[in-house]
Amino acid sequence: MRTLLAVMLLWPALSLAGGWATPNPDARAMALAQAGVANQIGPEAISMNLAGLAGPQGLALTGSLQVIDNKTSWSDPSLGSASTRTHPSYPPLLAASYGGTLSSGMAWGVGAGLNALGGGALFWPDGWPGRFHVETVNQQVVMFRAGAALQPLPWLKLGAGAAYYRATEELSQAMNFSGQEAQARVGAAGGALGFALSLEAAVPGAPLKLGADYRSRGDLTLKGKAHFSNVPPAFQTQLQDQGATTKVVVPPELNLGLAWQATPHLEVLVGFTLEGWHVYESDDFTGDKGFSVKVARNYNDAYDYRLGVEYAGDPALKGWSLRAGLFRSVSEQPSDTLSPSLSDASSWNGSVGAGYQVTRALRVDAAYQYSRFDSVTASGTDALPGTYRTRANLVSLGVNWRM
Repeated sequence: MRTLLAVMLLWPALSLAGGWATPNPDARAMALAQAGVANQIGPEAISMNLAGLAGPQGLALTGSLQVIDNKTSWSDPSLGSASTRTHPSYPPLLAASYGGTLSSGMAWGVGAGLNALGGGALFWPDGWPGRFHVETVNQQVVMFRAGAALQPLPWLKLGAGAAYYRATEELSQAMNFSGQEAQARVGAAGGALGFALSLEAAVPGAPLKLGADYRSRGDLTLKGKAHFSNVPPAFQTQLQDQGATTKVVVPPELNLGLAWQATPHLEVLVGFTLEGWHVYESDDFTGDKGFSVKVARNYNDAYDYRLGVEYAGDPALKGWSLRAGLFRSVSEQPSDTLSPSLSDASSWNGSVGAGYQVTRALRVDAAYQYSRFDSVTASGTDALPGTYRTRANLVSLGVNWRM
């Protein structure tokens, strides 16, 4: 029974934390360190600030594809060292919007889209010392969001919408039976509904705009199967293939932003993000063969401080826009629950990017971001001993079209 309980701990290893969040795949947003909450200029507002849908006229479409190449290294003086294998992820963003003006002069807009919220792809090498904790993790969380916005006052825009969160997870782990190694694999998926509220307000008499976007939590129930292979005969009655259910929480998130038009062509953007991870207290696993396990997590909230600059509209640039950003993510999670399935930590992130106005209707964007996570060391008797160091390179390409 103790062996089976240890095996079931592989499921809670899929738990989320601040480092799970994926930078917005939109190329412009990524180049600006996601600081543009108060300045959305297209249908990508569906994922950043719904209020930004009010104002742009007609039909608009946008799409971006992000490539994430992350590398985590682990080391322990007595156990050795290892680094994850290269396994890029490709988070997308797709959105469409339509806007107009009422007879009263109020601007309005509607939109819908999907984008990757977070996930992780960690593929540790075969035979690494931590394989009895985890071998591979492939997790994806996508948000579908639709909403509308209205400009009731010349200086105020309001937005509201519904969200649907969808998560898929796959994990594998080795098991040790007195020298004989068995394999456990788990796969599951599920979804949940949420909502979003947004606003954008211009400061009268000043080149300043304020933005806010709140996204509610999502309580997901994931269902799937657990599969065991190469199990010794003495344990096969305990380690049977079985249905699996677990609960996952997508935390509530608040994004605040300030946009300052410093010169006719230079805009400075400041942002702050709060991710409410305190709602994630534990992971609960239930198998349909009568087994269950609960593991405490007790995560802490995560904070992001963002700064972005954009230089655009200068005739000398001949249609080019230049962007750069920097943000610090503060995500200090308990070290006694640190897992090689997600070695979360605070991080520094820098980005650069550019856009080119091909025609009046068509703009293309590109961005690059480098992320460097702080080194973190596991503690406690349940965690795999060792220190983790994570780095990531991100590239995003986007196309924007407006009627």
